[in-house]
Amino acid sequence: LQENASALRQALDARPDAASAALRQTLHTLADGVLRDDAEALLAQGFAALASAPAEERLSEAQRELAQRLKTDETPMSLEQWRARQQQDAPHEQRLARIDRHIAELQLLQGEASAQAFLERLARAEAEQRPERRNLLLDSLVLDLAQAAREHQQQRQRLEHLQDLASEVAALGAAEHAELLQRAAACQPDSDPQQLAELTERCNAILTAHLQQQAALARRQAVLQGLASLGYEVREGMATAWAQTGRVVLRKPATPGYGLEVGGTADNGRLQLRAVALNANRDSQRDRDIETLWCGEFQRLQALLAAQGGELSVERALGVGEVALKEIGEEEQREMGVARQRGL
Repeated sequence: LQENASALRQALDARPDAASAALRQTLHTLADGVLRDDAEALLAQGFAALASAPAEERLSEAQRELAQRLKTDETPMSLEQWRARQQQDAPHEQRLARIDRHIAELQLLQGEASAQAFLERLARAEAEQRPERRNLLLDSLVLDLAQAAREHQQQRQRLEHLQDLASEVAALGAAEHAELLQRAAACQPDSDPQQLAELTERCNAILTAHLQQQAALARRQAVLQGLASLGYEVREGMATAWAQTGRVVLRKPATPGYGLEVGGTADNGRLQLRAVALNANRDSQRDRDIETLWCGEFQRLQALLAAQGGELSVERALGVGEVALKEIGEEEQREMGVARQRGL
């Protein structure tokens, strides 16, 4: 406003008869920086007075130059046109501010080269003379810069996630993961997103398998500890031997010649427990008593596991004496003993 008032004041001072002394004085105060609520209306009145001055008067070269600066075309600018022009300039400055912010962010995070193409597009857009076309180019540039910033942020998040997973895999201490860890360590913010996704998937698979193994081991240990509290002989390494061979046989001093076979894959929670005979030369009449005894012990085992937050449910149960008691021969017992020792 101050700049426009100053220019208009100079033009009216050169043509004293174009406007009243009061209007010129008011424009002087606006040019000096005094703010008024009716400033826009006064400027419009001054423009109208200047435009309606007699055309016959001869202007000096300086006056003609000043008048040329004050007009954009042959038609005098109305108040509505002046306001519209101010509204057009504001969004343009806002676009440039957003573009500058995005470009500065790209240069900071990804280096100068990453922003070069956008700087060239900005220069071409600013060189466009047509306002509508220029604004369209700037809007497109803003959208593309925002998309580039989002993609860079997502890439950094993918890389950080991979690095976190790789650290967890490294903590497992398994030598077979060395190649995977080397590839993950070599990744950079500009690495191929598909490569990051592949390595992330492999790390997740390793960690998931490890968690499943740990959960299965915990279930096996819980079952064996429960059986130990019922009087069965549980030795160190039996949980590992169970995982390696798929089953273990536990002896109970209180019932010589008999034992308990524990099998199944604890990974999926399905177990098989049944009383077995360890001696072919036995009194088979005791088999039913042993099975009956085991049925009671099984209920106690369920209660023990439930107290620890676990669960042992029955999917299929055979009645006492429904099938003959399984016999574990001496050779098979020796093989299971070897497996148990290897698990120590």
